[in-house]
Amino acid sequence: MNRLKELLEKHLFLIWIICSGLFAFIIHCLFSITAPNEWLVAKWGAGDILIFVSTVALGLLAVWQNKKFKEENDAAQGRLENLTKRSNELSAINKIIEHENINISRLKEKMQNFISACNTEATLVDLSDVAHQPDDFKKLFLKIKMDYRNKQIRLCTIELLSELKAYPDNAPDNAEAIKLLQLISKYSECSIELTQKIRTNSSADGTYKEKADAEKELIISFSDFISNREAMLNKVIFEYLTLDQIKAMYSGHPSKEDS
Repeated sequence: MNRLKELLEKHLFLIWIICSGLFAFIIHCLFSITAPNEWLVAKWGAGDILIFVSTVALGLLAVWQNKKFKEENDAAQGRLENLTKRSNELSAINKIIEHENINISRLKEKMQNFISACNTEATLVDLSDVAHQPDDFKKLFLKIKMDYRNKQIRLCTIELLSELKAYPDNAPDNAEAIKLLQLISKYSECSIELTQKIRTNSSADGTYKEKADAEKELIISFSDFISNREAMLNKVIFEYLTLDQIKAMYSGHPSKEDS
């Protein structure tokens, strides 16, 4: 049916010429035949009928053209609205990409600062720095350095935990974020405990091992978390997703388009 409609619209002008010629020929034939009775004798001339029919046909053609113009105008308006909507979506998607890039970079930076603050070698360097000090000042200097080290650890811990807690509770990787929060707290406690034992010259073999295990688990968990966030970001960048699909992906809820 649609195919037939397209053919008619495509060859409308040719059909119009053929029908006009055929109609004129029919009128010519009718007026060439003598009427069998007086009632059938035409009161109009052939020209009058042709003018009347042409006027009606032109009126119908004008109505059809107006209808066709309105349909094309509505279609163009619809396409323009879709383009505007998609343009707004792309602008929002670009902001999401930029925002997520910044979040990932900031999270990596804070994790690096945290690991550096908890670094055992740095603590041992602090210890060696005061080794040449007189005995009267050694404990005092060591206490100052270890207190500063612990302060840095706590500060970096708070910044890193705050960064992770900013992720929504219903995000798809929320369970990984919770696990990461626990591992960060554990590693921070081990690091502070180790500095205390170094300062007091206590046995720290067990704490060394506990801290090394916690660090290994933390790095693995953080790598997995970052990999998942980057995979989601790559999906936004390289796949043709709508804004609703992206929001659903980051919120953990299926979008209307996916349901």
